[in-house]
Amino acid sequence: PVGVIGIEGVKEPEKVELEITEPIFITDCVGCGTCVDECPVEAITLEEIGGTIEIDEDLCIKCGVCSQTCPWNAVYISARKPEKRTREIKKFEVDEETCIGCNTCVEACPGDFIEAKASSLTVKLPEICTACGLCRELCPVDAITLDVEFGPAKPTTEEGVVWDEEKCRLDGACAKKCPNEAIRVVTENGFQIPGKIKVDEEPSYNMCTRCGACTVVCPNGALILDEIEKEINGETVKRNRIVYNPTKCEQCGTCIEACPYDMLKLTEEKVPLKGFCILCDQCIDVCPNDALSLK
Repeated sequence: PVGVIGIEGVKEPEKVELEITEPIFITDCVGCGTCVDECPVEAITLEEIGGTIEIDEDLCIKCGVCSQTCPWNAVYISARKPEKRTREIKKFEVDEETCIGCNTCVEACPGDFIEAKASSLTVKLPEICTACGLCRELCPVDAITLDVEFGPAKPTTEEGVVWDEEKCRLDGACAKKCPNEAIRVVTENGFQIPGKIKVDEEPSYNMCTRCGACTVVCPNGALILDEIEKEINGETVKRNRIVYNPTKCEQCGTCIEACPYDMLKLTEEKVPLKGFCILCDQCIDVCPNDALSLK
């Protein structure tokens, strides 16, 4: 698993024929826990060091970061052979004053890379050490310091994420789903669709990006973005708008409770819409007096 062949004093990797049929395949996990911290959606758990990891398939997005990071090639995602991330051992030190000479780290190292001498511990062939950190995690007196820097993960395909401009509706669903906030969608009119960004400020009209994400969540597919034509910077664009009819409104506040983005609020027995609405349309369905309409 670490590319060590015929080197005296170092245990050679076992040759194992794998038949990978499942979307997530785990084999010979040493329980180092390296992948746990690297998972962007926290789908991997390890009950105890030296055990076997578990992956929550409901949370897993099959990005492949775990398989690219695993020092011992124990994880395969969707039967793909991972392209490993680069790694650099910044620091490996053993505090000789703290070390009690129990040799737990020597026995724990899956590759037999740690050598116990009369008065110290050393890493044999550090250039091929997988830096899994199992020695550090199992040391009973925390005498081992290991600092590893990983390179960036690779795309799961050669092309990476491919964007089909003709199919994209610029609704921002990908930006909101991306666990690393790596996607930003900017429409032709310059409106940026935020990812998982939280702000403390009061919602304002400027926050509305007209991304069309509301059309995705509408259970009846009733929302579209082509109702009104407006002239913006010399170009004709289409917009939706909620029209408020104060003669029918009884200020019951039902629409305020229904709005998923808290863009409506009741002020002095009035429901101001302009400046807060993001055009989700959910308040229209629940208004008992049909005081709201989308035009």
